[in-house]
Amino acid sequence: MIETLVYGKLRTSEKIEFYNLFNDTLTKNDTKKLVIDALATDLKQETTKMEGVFQLEKGSPFSIDLEKLDSNRDSDISGMRIIAKTYSIHHYDPTIVKAAILVNDIFLKYGKNIERLNYVSETQVVKRLVDDVNTDATSKAAFAMLHFTEWFNNLGADNAAFEAKYSTRIYTEATKPTERFPFLKVSCKVKYDAIIKRLNAFIELDTKDVYTQVYKEINSLVKQFNIIGESHDGTKKPPVTTPSTPPSTI
Repeated sequence: MIETLVYGKLRTSEKIEFYNLFNDTLTKNDTKKLVIDALATDLKQETTKMEGVFQLEKGSPFSIDLEKLDSNRDSDISGMRIIAKTYSIHHYDPTIVKAAILVNDIFLKYGKNIERLNYVSETQVVKRLVDDVNTDATSKAAFAMLHFTEWFNNLGADNAAFEAKYSTRIYTEATKPTERFPFLKVSCKVKYDAIIKRLNAFIELDTKDVYTQVYKEINSLVKQFNIIGESHDGTKKPPVTTPSTPPSTI
């Protein structure tokens, strides 16, 4: 049997790369001999559409703005964490050390890799972090002690700007009649699954060399991309995608 692809852990660019290599593998092994010509053609066409939309999305003003805002808030978090950690270990003033330890603990409470969460998850986590610190006098004082007040306020502003831009993006893309990522992703996955199902059936029933060879090549490809997907551990941000829903709280 052909191994299962960890589809959900792959980034969009990796999914496209996988489909392109998968399509090449099928073509090289002759889709007519494999008796999957029509299915393979459908997947190839859908992959081309998905890749085209991906390139447009990457270069769109919305994507560029979102990436900039996301980079800003990531820098805010990383910068404060690095300085707080350094102060907690090396600062000469015990009061500063105590404040730095508290700030470190506050960030850790919300996760070790906040800035590596996907877009929506990071927005939610940072929102809770900012609200909790701003409503707790002790936490606010610790950030102020390290001269982080303006920096922390900037984190909140960057996150709020990202949330607003993302909500607008969702609404704008939902009103477009053109094909969007969510539909193309599902369509490609359905067509890929249909091919795998057909090949698995033939592999079990037929011992021809053509099926033995394509089986080995596809499994090798799947294993390579599963290693890539597992390496992300579900924490790395994917490129921006937009479900068809109206603006709402993220």
